[in-house]
Amino acid sequence: MQWLASNPAHWLRDALGDLPWQEQHPLWQALVPRFAAYSPHLYRFLEDDGFWLLDLRSVSRLWRGDLLKLAVQLERDCLAWAPASVTTPLILGLGKSPWQAAARVQCALHLAPSPGGVWSRPDIDLLPLKALPPLRKALKPLAAMGIHRWGELKAVPRAGVMRRWGRVAIDVLDQAYGVVETPLKTITVPDTFVTHTDLAEPVSDLAALCDVAAQMIEQMCTWLNVRQQVATAIEWRWCSEKRQNAQYADEPTETQLLLRASDAHADSSVWWRLTQTHWQQKTLAQPAIALFLTAIETHAQTDSTAGLWQAMRGQSDETLGSCLDRLQGRLGVDAVRKVVLQDAIAPESQQVWTAYDPSAARTQVRTIPKCGLTPVAVDPRQVTYQGHIARTADVHLLRPPWLLPSPQRLVVKDERPVFGTPLRLLMGPERIELVGWSMGAQQLPIARDYYVAWSSAIGLVWVYKMQEKSPDSGAYAVRWYLHGLYG
Repeated sequence: MQWLASNPAHWLRDALGDLPWQEQHPLWQALVPRFAAYSPHLYRFLEDDGFWLLDLRSVSRLWRGDLLKLAVQLERDCLAWAPASVTTPLILGLGKSPWQAAARVQCALHLAPSPGGVWSRPDIDLLPLKALPPLRKALKPLAAMGIHRWGELKAVPRAGVMRRWGRVAIDVLDQAYGVVETPLKTITVPDTFVTHTDLAEPVSDLAALCDVAAQMIEQMCTWLNVRQQVATAIEWRWCSEKRQNAQYADEPTETQLLLRASDAHADSSVWWRLTQTHWQQKTLAQPAIALFLTAIETHAQTDSTAGLWQAMRGQSDETLGSCLDRLQGRLGVDAVRKVVLQDAIAPESQQVWTAYDPSAARTQVRTIPKCGLTPVAVDPRQVTYQGHIARTADVHLLRPPWLLPSPQRLVVKDERPVFGTPLRLLMGPERIELVGWSMGAQQLPIARDYYVAWSSAIGLVWVYKMQEKSPDSGAYAVRWYLHGLYG
């Protein structure tokens, strides 16, 4: 289940009213960052039918493969954000392809009443053909043949389906089963943040806008985090009705309030405290009927840390050592572990996990006295050796950050390794030779040729090939293995 589908137009139909569901709609602008926060790959079908599709392949490892947990969390976030006028349940569908995920949403929509939640049923072969819009013209003749579901159409010989309904039917069926990629349109997060809320009735006191304003600030910070930006200035605007009597005839119909922060950030609580401070000093000249929020000045995030556990700006200043000491005292000595680098040639043996030792972390730093440097002659062999070390370090930077617990044997088709789809070798080979010194002089060296390859199913991978002796025939054969993943 690597795709998630939803139909926001159906879910928000009560809040939309008579307004069209388009990219300029405020609800669209507010909902896109919430979906994009879980995966930056947000799409819709070429024939826009209201479905939003999230590609979860790039984020599955962040959730340890539990994409159902991701979908449930997304559902909770959307329901917490939803306007009070929304009464339709939110339905999310999971599938191995965009068509499967969207079809499961449609199956839930046709139930009476439509139940909300995350759907991974029915099975692929039991999904109805009417959930595939490109096949709608063929539904009647297929129904006359007793074919109503995906599995029934898949069982029909492909040559007959192509001769009767053309290549489109075969392509759509392959896309539905995830054999080939589905052409989609990208939904992008807006480059600027502007949102507004139409109030149910005119409001004369800013205190009555607290709930609405806090939600709008939360939307802005969600947009900032998705865009990996921070803000230094925001602007509030209130729109009022122009009155005809003398008291309001010369008053402006729009009031502006510009707020600036000394530090650029995307913290909703900080922006809300700043907003409340300014609102306490301000009164409305006219009753407001609409509230606008705009991010005026935004910048790319520049915060960086020297270590994984170093506190970011505005967070706790607790040191790593004190945190680990508390964790050891609460969970036990062996519960807190650290990685130790090993001097080994095999990539899988270059690191090992050991129990954290606080005494080993307290190392003494010795200062080296400064002294005058005497120029000495440079050995050309030393320059060559240093150049070799530099090239080796550059090669090590190309190695993947994720290694499999053990190399996975790959199928070879037409002399090309296959991992979901045939791999395309991009870089290599890098020769790594392993010698079992402890196995005696009879142990033969093992040579692996590592390559950086591209898989259309998962992206960049790290594979190697080596010659292995068959235990049955005794002949040597070249075999491929998957050893690491990138990103």
